[in-house]
Amino acid sequence: MSKTKLILLSSLFMVLFYNYTFFVKSYAVFHSYPFMLSLGVSLFLFISLLIVLFDTKWSLKPFIVLFFLVGSITAYFTNQYGVIIDDKMVQNSFETDLSETLGLFNLKLLTYFLLLGIFPSLLVIKSKINYCNFYKNILYKFKMIFFILLLLLTNIYLFSKAYTSFAREYKILRFQTIPTYPIYSFFYYINEKYLKKPIPFTKIGTDAKLIKSDGKPKLFVFILGEAARWDHFSINGYKRDTNPILEKDKEITTLKKFFSCGTETAVSVPCMFSDLTRANYSDKKAKHRSSLIDILNYAGVNVAWIDNNSDSKGVAVRIKNYVNIKDSCHGECRDEKLLEVMKKFVKNGKTTFIVLHQMGSHGPEYYKRTDEEFKKFKPECKTNQLQKCSKESIVNAYDNTIVYTDYFISKVKEYLKTKQKDFKVALWYASDHGESLGEKGIYLHGLPYFIAPEAQKHPASVLWFDDDFGVKNECVKILENKRLSQDNIFSSVLGVMDVKTKVYNQSLDMFKKCYQDRDGKN
Repeated sequence: MSKTKLILLSSLFMVLFYNYTFFVKSYAVFHSYPFMLSLGVSLFLFISLLIVLFDTKWSLKPFIVLFFLVGSITAYFTNQYGVIIDDKMVQNSFETDLSETLGLFNLKLLTYFLLLGIFPSLLVIKSKINYCNFYKNILYKFKMIFFILLLLLTNIYLFSKAYTSFAREYKILRFQTIPTYPIYSFFYYINEKYLKKPIPFTKIGTDAKLIKSDGKPKLFVFILGEAARWDHFSINGYKRDTNPILEKDKEITTLKKFFSCGTETAVSVPCMFSDLTRANYSDKKAKHRSSLIDILNYAGVNVAWIDNNSDSKGVAVRIKNYVNIKDSCHGECRDEKLLEVMKKFVKNGKTTFIVLHQMGSHGPEYYKRTDEEFKKFKPECKTNQLQKCSKESIVNAYDNTIVYTDYFISKVKEYLKTKQKDFKVALWYASDHGESLGEKGIYLHGLPYFIAPEAQKHPASVLWFDDDFGVKNECVKILENKRLSQDNIFSSVLGVMDVKTKVYNQSLDMFKKCYQDRDGKN
């Protein structure tokens, strides 16, 4: 087989079998079959150009095989869940654990991988290619690049007005092209993570000190939720009774306009515990500077992180009291075990801050997150192929996870009330991000922030302070309808924990008007 034939057939295969979602969404915008044909030709030529650029005797086949393997997997997730494989999604895949990966595995994914990845890869590997010598190959590449660019520019010129609109107003469509955008995202992530000059670790907040206060020390529990959206909490007006316990609790405050820093755990978690706001957040910066957990530790606070998720995403790697409970369970751990383990880290006489990182509403297998007693809504979707389920059964399974989270929050509060003799106690529940449940064909989370639906950017958040904590609860109640975000967490926690440091930002402390007897505290 000639190289030209291999390159063109491979490119045609990728355009035809990987880009269903791209063409469907493009047609929904432009409503033009001729332009769809033109887009297909442009994508075909662009993929061919990329392969030609990497054409050597040693790289041609491996590069095409890489395109097939990546394309087959990303085509499945794009077609089935409506997700976009950008660098943040690549980061998620690298940072997830085995159990979460297995939760996405199914026969349809295997079929995609075998038929659209392995099968064409084997054909490429077994094909006999007539390679020319080095100098002839250079001439061949120049000729191919010239003709491809000529055809590409001519094709774009013929539909110039549509392409102008495509480039300026519908950038999101470009993110749907496979395998070009996922491959770009993969190499972008590798470059940012491993190839750029390492950033030295910066210690911030080393001046942190606990302000001495009369009476009992503080015990603050931060429940870090997973994929819980605010509009599926009945305390926020949801029509279903997903908060049968919290709805009866007049002491809690629910934050109805609380927004996330990212749409995926790998971004939201390090961001919410960082002094960096969403506007200037960088994953690399955040992971190479002290987190809120570090600064509380510098101040002498007894800090612990108890995990039932993949990990802390770098936030708690420098403290000694870190436990992931997933290895201690046969099968999946229920979040309630977090509370059991947490009790071991509560030390009388010590100001304490503990993070409980939930499995929460982790998808797509929502039905696995709850036991039978919490399955209030039936029937449930009992597969990770959500597109096979009815919208009702998906929402039922998801809402049952919220019922369990309601129970879990109440159990943590119940325990804290038993410690009021020895501590001033408080809790803050905040989910890392929200979740799409099939609206407009989109599932799960992780879309780029600027195009993500509000369902992915608007997580649930709940607060409670006991009367001795030093925060006026009637003042906190006013925050229910104030627009807030995970940007507020860093300085708000430092404020309520009585930690004095130069990195505290009073303008981001959402409790600054609610403190009792704190003149000159910061």
